[in-house]
Amino acid sequence: MDWSKEITRSNFVLELLVLAEAGNVDTMMDRLFEALVTNGETILSQNDKPTKELQRALDQIIDWYAEHEFYEKCSELKKIKEKCLK
Repeated sequence: MDWSKEITRSNFVLELLVLAEAGNVDTMMDRLFEALVTNGETILSQNDKPTKELQRALDQIIDWYAEHEFYEKCSELKKIKEKCLK
């Protein structure tokens, strides 16, 4: 995906919202995880949100995976956070 395009980002967020609204939170979180692992550096570097806000958002995702005992995914996300949000 070309994360530099507004339409790409908007469509991705819409897809996540549709999944969540349909009760497919696990699928939504997996899509989010996949996007971050595959394109996290690009996604986060092109984001105009304050670093603290991005850190809080990643912490929430990490916490969700920890609560569901997906510790490998927590580890992957922590690496992305450390690498991209210095």
